Amino acid sequence: MLDASFLLGGVCGALFGGAIAIWRSRYSAKSADLTKRVDTVMLIIDALADSSSRARTQLGIEKDKLISSKSYCVALQARLEDAMDRLNKDFGNFSESELTKAFIEFTKACTGGKFDETCAQPEVEIRQILISGGKLKDLLAKARMKHY
Repeated sequence: MLDASFLLGGVCGALFGGAIAIWRSRYSAKSADLTKRVDTVMLIIDALADSSSRARTQLGIEKDKLISSKSYCVALQARLEDAMDRLNKDFGNFSESELTKAFIEFTKACTGGKFDETCAQPEVEIRQILISGGKLKDLLAKARMKHY
């Protein structure tokens, strides 16, 4: 009779341990995917900030005409919007009002329709782009932490 109780305890422990291992593996995989996606979005934000800073101010345009073109900026913005939408659909917490407001502020600073105008103060334009991009990245990190 004593052997049966040890056997039953061992089977229950093994099942419990297996369930925890499976849950932990799935959690780790999902966590790694979320981290990778947020990192990718942040890289797109950096690329868009660089590209739009060049396109809006015409600084560095002779260095790389592709990165400084307004078409490239608009394409990066569409890529960022798509990545943010997929991130929100798959994980949630990425469409909060504060994050949405920061996203709109950043994209307005980057591609606000002033590409063809001569920029009187390029420092102000670049500063606005970088600050709004940094704020968006901070809020993305904050939203990511709500998953843990």
